[in-house]
Amino acid sequence: MKKEIFNEAMNQIDDRYLGEVLFPARKTRLQKYAPVLIGAAACICLVSAAAFMLRGIGKQKTDWPTKTIFVGDPIEEIYIIPHWEDMEIYQQYSSIEFSDRYYNARAGVIEPGQLGNSLGTITACGYDEYADISGEEAKRFRSAAIYEIKDISPACAIAVCYEGGDTFYAAVNSHYRPETLGQFIKDLNLKNTLQFGCIDYKFFKDSGEYTTILFENVDSSKIWEFLLSDEDAVNEHSDSDFNQAEELLSISVDVPLLGYQNISITLYEDGYLTTNILDTGKKFYIGVENAQSFFDYVISECEGYEIIFEYGTEQDTPETEREETNATTSPLTPAPAVVKP
Repeated sequence: MKKEIFNEAMNQIDDRYLGEVLFPARKTRLQKYAPVLIGAAACICLVSAAAFMLRGIGKQKTDWPTKTIFVGDPIEEIYIIPHWEDMEIYQQYSSIEFSDRYYNARAGVIEPGQLGNSLGTITACGYDEYADISGEEAKRFRSAAIYEIKDISPACAIAVCYEGGDTFYAAVNSHYRPETLGQFIKDLNLKNTLQFGCIDYKFFKDSGEYTTILFENVDSSKIWEFLLSDEDAVNEHSDSDFNQAEELLSISVDVPLLGYQNISITLYEDGYLTTNILDTGKKFYIGVENAQSFFDYVISECEGYEIIFEYGTEQDTPETEREETNATTSPLTPAPAVVKP
């Protein structure tokens, strides 16, 4: 029940009718308390309506079709940090300092037509994780040219080309902190660089089982309309602040230009939106109404699947047991562990 509809319905009830229900004629001695008790009854109704609305979140549908996601064996999925000679050059010399800012080089490739003004030459730094083992000097240095990236603020990211090469890689400032959502969108040119993937919704079923519903092919214009339209929303992120509200939905996003894949925008019941674009947290209040409207749109109008995780590959499963909607990859695939050999 929408709050506005409930309030309108309550306002249409004449107080005398409530009084007649609560205080029959034979109990005239209680009538002097009618205003107080009517007010209490109204409060109880409001609380009940609010509780009803909260209980309704996540229970609009229970008969979701299933989709099996095959994930690798956890042992096989362990990621081994490569040796220096096996790394790409942007991985070797990833640390860049410029204009009192610290940047980290990433896999995103900046094409010549996307380059802006030259910012000069710097010395990039890298660290050999295995050098200490052999007693060698761990730090490595290499000269590199840096440029602006068109339509992106240098406060967020720059392009770097290492000496001896001709490829420009994106280098991002993870400490960038926008003041507002509008500044964040403008500085990163997100209207042209941000791509949306799947949306996942996690909740406890009536059985007590925790499950994930995955939504695909969501209309991106709805995300911009409900979640990213309030450009005056202030960035309230703090390293000491932990959001205690319930998570509504998480949207998988990519920024290919800067080398980001499968990061997230997360929406909460209290109307806050958070994201880890550029590695560190950003938090904006976009309003409970917008958060609920977008949630309702996804749940009621978008195609969703209940995700069933299975280890191994699809070929390991007998054909008769496979779902028609099986997928071999997903943004929900658990991240591998990182170890040295």
